Parts: sequence; C-alpha cells; structure tokens
Amino acid sequence: MKKSILLITVLLATISLIGQTTFFTKFDNNLNYWPKDIYMLADGNILCSTFSWESPSSPGKSHLYLFNGFGDTLKSMTYPCTSNLQLELKCIIEKDNQIYVFGYGTKDLIPFVCMKAFDYNLNEITEYDFSLDESICTGGVFNGIRAKQLDSTFLLCGSVSSNILATPFYIEISFDGEEICSAYDTQATAPLFVYDFYKKPGTEQLYTFSTTFENSGPVRFLFTKYDTLMNVISENEVSDNFRQYFTSIPVSNVFNTTFYVAGNERDSAAFSEATHFGIYKISTEGVLLDKYLHYNLQDTSTQVALYNSLSILPDDNLVICTSFNVGFPYIIQQEPSYIMLYKFSPELDLLWQRYIGGDGMYEAYSMRTTPEGGILVTGCFSETPPNGSTKKEFFILQTDGNGLFTGMDDDQVKITSSEAILYPNPASDIVNIEFSQVYQTANFQLMDIGGKMVLEKQLT
Repeated sequence: MKKSILLITVLLATISLIGQTTFFTKFDNNLNYWPKDIYMLADGNILCSTFSWESPSSPGKSHLYLFNGFGDTLKSMTYPCTSNLQLELKCIIEKDNQIYVFGYGTKDLIPFVCMKAFDYNLNEITEYDFSLDESICTGGVFNGIRAKQLDSTFLLCGSVSSNILATPFYIEISFDGEEICSAYDTQATAPLFVYDFYKKPGTEQLYTFSTTFENSGPVRFLFTKYDTLMNVISENEVSDNFRQYFTSIPVSNVFNTTFYVAGNERDSAAFSEATHFGIYKISTEGVLLDKYLHYNLQDTSTQVALYNSLSILPDDNLVICTSFNVGFPYIIQQEPSYIMLYKFSPELDLLWQRYIGGDGMYEAYSMRTTPEGGILVTGCFSETPPNGSTKKEFFILQTDGNGLFTGMDDDQVKITSSEAILYPNPASDIVNIEFSQVYQTANFQLMDIGGKMVLEKQLT
C-alpha cells in the first residue's frame, strides 16, 4: 500500500494510454434491463447481450446490441419470449471471423441450451438447440451458463434445477454445432450452484467454482475436480464466507496452474449482512495461496459484477469490477451507488482504485478488458430516489487502462471517475468519505462557496 497522502480537494490526473477511446452510453426506453455479457470484436465493434421486460408480469425479451467503438448503436436483434419459449442469451465468443452467442431457457417446459452463430454485421447464420436430460432437470438453468472455447470445441457448464435444487452439468459442442458429450453430477446430495469452471488443457479434468449449503447451514465455497463423467475426483471447501457470482482466471506455467477467483465475502452466514468483495488465489488442489479483501464503511456493501468481474490487462495485471453501496442485486434502491474498478498486480497488490458514477444507482453486470488495454463495463442505472419508478436503464461504458474517461465529446452523457467520494451530497450534519485503499491517509479540506477553508482534517 502506498504511503502517500491523497488530497481530496485536488483533482488527480493520470496520464491516459494513447489511442484509447472512452465513452458512456445509456439507454432510456422505459424497460427493465438485465445485461449479461459485453465483448470487443476483432473489427473494433462491441457486442452486448441483455434481457429486458416491461413489467414483472410481462414476457421478457433477449437482445443483442452491436455498437461501434465509440458506443453508438449499429444494429440490434430481439428474441421475444412466449408462453412456450423462454430464452436468455448470455455468453459471447469470437472465433474464425464468426460470433457465437450461447443461451439457455425452456421450450415447451423442456430445458435447453443453445448456440447461435453470427457474422460481423450481426446477421444470424445458424442456430443449434440442445435439450437437457429431463430425468434430472426439473426446471431451467440456475444463474445462467458459462461458455468457453477449448482447442476444438466449446464447453458449456452450469447448474440445472433438480430434486436437490441445483445439479452441476456440462455439455461439449463442436464448432459445427454437434453435441459431443454431456454429463451431470448425479452423486451430489446437496445443491451446488456453479458460477464458473475451467477445463485443463491436455487432460480430462474439469474444475468448477460453486457454492453449496445444507439445511440452515452456512453457504460454502467449493472447488471441485471432476472427470469426464462428472464423477468427483476431489472436493475442497475453500471458505464458508466466500460466495456468489464467482469469476475465475487460470494462469498457467510449465509447472502448475493458479486460479484467481473474484467473489463476495460475508462476515457471517447471515444473508441480511452486507458483503465486501474479495480475490482468492488458489492452487489446482484447492489450497488457498493468498487473498485480498476489500472492507467498506459500516452499513455499506460491495458486490462483484454479477456475470464477469475479473479480467487481465495486456500488462498482465488484474482488473476487477464491482458495485459499491448496492444492497441487493436487481432491486431498485433509494441511495446512489458506484461502479468501482480496481487494478491488482499478480501478487494481489492494489495498484489503483476508481469510483465511477454516484449520481444515481449504478450496478455492474459484466466487465471485460480490450486488446488495446481499455476496460468495458455493462450494467444498469436507475434514478435515486426512484420517485415511484421501477425501471432499470441499460448502459455500456469504456474507460482507458487507468479506469479514467478521457476525450469524451460534449454531446455525450457525462460521468465521473475519481479516487475519492463523499456522500450524502449535499449533506447537513454528517458526511461519509471513502478514498482509494491504495493510500493509507488522505487530507480532507472543506471550503465555503467563497473559497475559504473552514475545516481541514487528516483521514486514515
């Protein structure tokens, strides 16, 4: 941690990486949005998958939005749900000049996963549906799916509704849309909610990152190693506090593989208590090697971006994306919140920390880095206080590699990125101050409208 002092009243500037475009684009069309994934394509355009609905009782719609590199909409595709078809498109993978989008849902009450292929103009080329085992699945897919590209196939993994609530499964699909194999963890006796997975190259081993609970016991973080039939080779309980919305990154060398796993940490098993985010560094044997935990002010909460919160920059450092002061995902709230970005070294040293937004409720759903070193985020925005509105607007943003907005046009929606925040603002008696944990101390100066300093205090 740096021992320098952050002066709250001084605008800190960081040299932007040359050639990186930054923007903030928000969509206000009277819908509730649920973004899933965001991806920068090889041609410089950006693809985002999202779900929307007009009201809780109305059927939803899956959307794909294609943007240029400045955040302007080029094209969109919409897939309405019906009484017989429920579909949510989520994961985006680019391969051999085609775009693959993977989704899940139910068709005539039968659960399935799907793969759609598109060209770079978002023209659909083909679609493949894969029904899941009705003897095991009692409903849809929990928490969606993860899809990853292997050497010669795609692998999809997640959890399906079952008689134990949630059962892990995977399905392997060829690039041409042929189902290679699938398997289910039929030996599980307690629900297992899979958030992410990894298939080790050159082996038949599948690793999953999941949470489980039994009866009224605590929710626990499990690291499980499977064979190709999903027989358990080993299972390690890494923590009984670390849970929910895991994103993992494997880092391999000649000798071994290390996993970085981002998720939410609670001080106890109580669901009502606030969370803070953490990064765990674990071995392939499930041994905790190191960790970083972010601690909040009292009564505040930090949640990792729900579907993809961890990525690697071209300089091999890590970036994590979270939502600060969000009590519960998906729910409208009275107080404003922030998107937060953090950069870590491979040794989990915090290099910088940014607060983005704060003029409403911001909630991060997915984040990815770009080949040029920028940072893409998609999420939701709602006004605070909501004034009776229940709508959550959809946004995408891109910062440079330092988490900053630079060179935005005058006609673009303005948004701020800083190393410190004050709330509530305006305030009458009490103000809370948070600043980047890169710094051990900060110097707070309060001035009146005439520029006269009325208070100066060192913060720790």
